[in-house]
Amino acid sequence: MIIKRNQAESTKSPIGYIALSFAILTVLIYAVTEIRLFSSSPPVPKEIAFGVAVFYFSVSIAYGLVKNSIFNSQRHQQLLIDMKQAELNLLRNQLQPHFLFNALNNLLSMVDRSGNPRLVSAFDKLSQLLRFVIEDNKTEGIPISKEIHFLKNYIDLQKLRFEEGEVSVQFKVEGEYDEQRIEPGLFIPFVENAFKYGTEPEESSRIYIEFDLSKADAVQFKIRNKKMMTGASSIGTGIVTTKKRMELIYPDKHELKITNTDDFIVHLTLSTQ
Repeated sequence: MIIKRNQAESTKSPIGYIALSFAILTVLIYAVTEIRLFSSSPPVPKEIAFGVAVFYFSVSIAYGLVKNSIFNSQRHQQLLIDMKQAELNLLRNQLQPHFLFNALNNLLSMVDRSGNPRLVSAFDKLSQLLRFVIEDNKTEGIPISKEIHFLKNYIDLQKLRFEEGEVSVQFKVEGEYDEQRIEPGLFIPFVENAFKYGTEPEESSRIYIEFDLSKADAVQFKIRNKKMMTGASSIGTGIVTTKKRMELIYPDKHELKITNTDDFIVHLTLSTQ
């Protein structure tokens, strides 16, 4: 497969197009100046023949360069995706899943289940988050239902940082098409951003999250929170990175709208087909 790929790339190089175009130019000049369809027809002036040949030569060169530029751009995008995947695989392999799960189970066995039910629940949700990050999203796409379950566990863990009633999260899912496959981890930066900029200890805050799965070929996501940090841009690096990921993985198949006023609102629509 690698050999075939290299061969295909070599045929798309500008040198190949130039050589081919030069050969065509030579044949054209010879054909126009030397070959006559009728013996009585006058010879074509070499200046005209050369001009016509140079015109076609220039067009073929331009075509080759444009095609090569498009090919290089597509290859560059694929390399960026491969680099991101390699970075993700490196993070996954830094810690062995079995070690993490065994460590969590050992810690859980030390907890008084009746006396600390919230801590037991937190350990369980953390275990599920780790399993999702390390194992469940190894494939190129996962069902949106798994992503939603992951987000709910993440939200429950985040709420442990606050007192009872300080943070209200309204999580709504509509529609029956919850097996659509998506790139994992696209929505978590928006939820993380809402907790970072839309919550404050000892302050009442609300976060609204909605998934619309009523279409078989699209996922619609909306999140809204009131900005609690004065003067903050409310757009973290995670959202910037996610925008770049979607441009690479979902070109012309996504629409992202961000409203950054008193309320921070995100509308994201993904085409899954």
